[in-house]
Amino acid sequence: MVSRTRCANSVLAYIYPVQA
Repeated sequence: MVSRTRCANSVLAYIYPVQA
């Protein structure tokens, strides 16, 4: 579950760099 969340977070930050 942690790996999945981390992957999703990375993708979200890459596609939607809002809080980056």
